[in-house]
Amino acid sequence: RARPALGEHRVDDRLPARAKRPVARAGVAAADPGTAEVRHVARVEHAGVDHDLISDREHAVGRQLAVRQAPREAPGCIGCLARDDAGSIEAFAEVMNRRARELGAVNSHFVNPNGLPVPGQYSTARDLSLIARVAYANPTIRSIVCLPQLVFRYANGRTRELQNTNRLLRQLPYCNGMKTGYTEAAGKCLIASGSRPGREVIVVVLGDSSSRVWRDASALLSWGLWM
Repeated sequence: RARPALGEHRVDDRLPARAKRPVARAGVAAADPGTAEVRHVARVEHAGVDHDLISDREHAVGRQLAVRQAPREAPGCIGCLARDDAGSIEAFAEVMNRRARELGAVNSHFVNPNGLPVPGQYSTARDLSLIARVAYANPTIRSIVCLPQLVFRYANGRTRELQNTNRLLRQLPYCNGMKTGYTEAAGKCLIASGSRPGREVIVVVLGDSSSRVWRDASALLSWGLWM
């Protein structure tokens, strides 16, 4: 059952929200036990995996790709996992739309899993909060989105340290997620989560500016946790 919002402003405006597609995508991947298996990734240009992440002949672990895309934006990884789950980007978008409706997110429509601008793709702050709450309840996702940084291990054993783009994880000890996003159409977007004993809060900020998004989200998290 959805809990009432502690505060809201224009929560049902349909916007090209960038931050939540990877959250929704990660939720489906983490819920599928098969994504923990080692899979052969198709040719890079077809799978959409970043060239600096994996080569044509390398293998990837589904959860590792989910880790790669969550702390730092990687649309190619999201596309690869979407194809692996549903066979195509279009088929996975339908899975996302069906799941969103089941959650009560009725003012959203997805065309791709990465949130890059495309006609007919939109969501609302209310819908994103519903989706984020389900993702937050998943232990696998929570263990990923709380990481300020991580070391990604390539199939050949080489490693690379990746920094999370969510600055609040390094600024606020009570922040534990979740996802940043930006496009020119969507502006700065952030789904942030935080917790203290006996209380957990999720904040959705859409269409903000680079100079204000961190301050706005930080203020909302603090207010929600200690009001």
